[in-house]
Amino acid sequence: MKLRITGLFALSTAVLVLGMITTASGGDRSALEDALKSKYEFTKTGIDRVRITQPGTVLVIQKEGISGDLSSDMSFLNNKVRDGQVAQAGGFGAMMQGKKTSRDLKVGDKVYLFKIEAKDDQVRYFIITCDTYDVNVHGSTRQTRYKALLSFELGKDFLETANADSVKKVVDTVIAPEAESKQPIPRVWSWDRRPSRSRRY
Repeated sequence: MKLRITGLFALSTAVLVLGMITTASGGDRSALEDALKSKYEFTKTGIDRVRITQPGTVLVIQKEGISGDLSSDMSFLNNKVRDGQVAQAGGFGAMMQGKKTSRDLKVGDKVYLFKIEAKDDQVRYFIITCDTYDVNVHGSTRQTRYKALLSFELGKDFLETANADSVKKVVDTVIAPEAESKQPIPRVWSWDRRPSRSRRY
């Protein structure tokens, strides 16, 4: 009887240890997620995501191909990013998106970040446009923002050893903080840069 109890105890301990190992190496990205969150100031919005209650870090779109839907929509248009290329996710979820109300974000457009998730093989950034736009919905025009989900498919192997800096380096090629953006800043031209001279009358 004692031998049987000892055997069961050993088996239970082995299962527990195996479970801990699996959890540690099987996709727990909470530490990475927290480290990434510390890199940004998150934006807070009202319920409809049109009113900004607390603005955060401004990010600038670096690449074409990102599409967003109305900020008030319940679902998110998922933009998959793999090897630096942006593409919309296919399947039933994409079919449910109202293309009549979606908008393609342009390079140079500014967005806010309001959520980050680190998953088993990807990191997800939830963004919303800084600007509002006139949109006709059911015959009436209203001001709204656009939101989008960026799913950076980085792979399990990469995320196993990645830190926040290495992930952010990948993210920055698609959406970068305004202060770090590589998009050109409009140049303000002066008609005459020569020093002014006093006139004699």
